[in-house]
Amino acid sequence: VYLKSPLEPTIPCTDRAENTVSWGSGGLGVRLELVICLGPKEERDTLCFHRRGHTLPALERCSMQVDEPVLLPRLSRVAVCGGTHGNELSGVYLVREMLKTEKRKEVGEPASVLMVLSNPRAMQQCSRYVDTDLNRCFTHATLNGPISEGAPYEIFRARELNALLGPKGSRAAVDLICDLHNTTANMGLCFIAYSDCDWICLHIFRYLQKQMPDTPARFIHFDLSTKESYSLDSIGKHGFAMEIGPQPHGCVKSNVYTAMKEGVQHMQDWVRCFNSGFQLNINKSESKI
Repeated sequence: VYLKSPLEPTIPCTDRAENTVSWGSGGLGVRLELVICLGPKEERDTLCFHRRGHTLPALERCSMQVDEPVLLPRLSRVAVCGGTHGNELSGVYLVREMLKTEKRKEVGEPASVLMVLSNPRAMQQCSRYVDTDLNRCFTHATLNGPISEGAPYEIFRARELNALLGPKGSRAAVDLICDLHNTTANMGLCFIAYSDCDWICLHIFRYLQKQMPDTPARFIHFDLSTKESYSLDSIGKHGFAMEIGPQPHGCVKSNVYTAMKEGVQHMQDWVRCFNSGFQLNINKSESKI
């Protein structure tokens, strides 16, 4: 019998098996490690995730029975954002291209995609930000605290984006946010998310791994609460940053731009597939996607 997680190769199911899984993150100095524990025979139907040394409560709640499928709502509203950092230009040019080719939602189209240029003033200056880093302005305190007329431009812009895509933590928030970034590090394609228990983001990442086998792919988890999460993608019900490099700031490399465009297209394909009612199977030796 074999069980498979969204991010991992097939894992043999024995009376007691423990498999350690690690992801590196290039030159960032971050390393993730999960231990996948499979219990005795009477517990084999449950797949639990633990961090080495202790059980993660959030992940413990995500333990799921193989014979009880998890039903998730459709992703009816998806946002693709570029230019959160104004000098990371692959996302800027890709969102501009998507805006040019945007067409009205066709009958039967399962999801609407909203394209957003996040920090237009920083884009005009081709700088990371104008007054302060926009991608650090989406904590609960920053979005909801008092604000003065002389506050940094990015604080006002963060509230505008929260009104457009959120409000953060509410039922009205968009279903999925993909925020596009570049890095000077030679790390290929990287997903950055606040949850390693979000099946939507994990499956999208796994799908991109399969569709883009020649592109190195990494998943980085920032273990922060919803209130403490500070980046644009945290506004949505599900969200992640897609960061691709290496690319110097203030320029566009064709191979990096192409990889980002391909990644966004595959993400949209996965959303269409998911919304059509396709069953995502993570507990068989052969996954459907």
